[in-house]
Amino acid sequence: MDTRGLQSGEQPGAHGTVLEGVERNLSELLHRYEALHAAHAAHDRGRESPQDGGVVAASWDVGVLAYSLLRVLHDRGSTRPSDAVLVLDFERTAVSRCATRLERQGLITRIPDPKDARARLLCLTPRGRSIVLRVRTEKTHVLNLALATSTGPDIRELTRFLNRLTGTSATREHKVVKGLAEP
Repeated sequence: MDTRGLQSGEQPGAHGTVLEGVERNLSELLHRYEALHAAHAAHDRGRESPQDGGVVAASWDVGVLAYSLLRVLHDRGSTRPSDAVLVLDFERTAVSRCATRLERQGLITRIPDPKDARARLLCLTPRGRSIVLRVRTEKTHVLNLALATSTGPDIRELTRFLNRLTGTSATREHKVVKGLAEP
């Protein structure tokens, strides 16, 4: 039985129970976060106008993988599809289908890679950039609501913990940036 991570005096069976509690609480937190996000989406859908170019509607209709890909392109700039696959940790075919769908929606475009004439880069269109910024603004608002009763030190500790928890992703992205990613 794996006893890594147990505190002094803690029984091996208790660790599974602790992890089940972590899973339950993370699931509940994500459910509440998405419920608040959905409530704001429903409210915003009623405020749409033709002048927004469809950004309000599109920002709420982007799925998890699509938003993740848009976010990566926003944060990293033009990116090879293969690098996006490594950063996102999704299957290559799923990212490819998603990129094609986003391109048809006018949210991304493919441009020639200046370093390799055979390759293409994915990049955001202005409309795609607007959606990323709008979703980030709304998600930040939802997080502010969810964390309204938390103190500054609690939020900083949560941030540090989440950074440690997602460290594997940061390491993988660092390798991609440095060209060290494994195939």
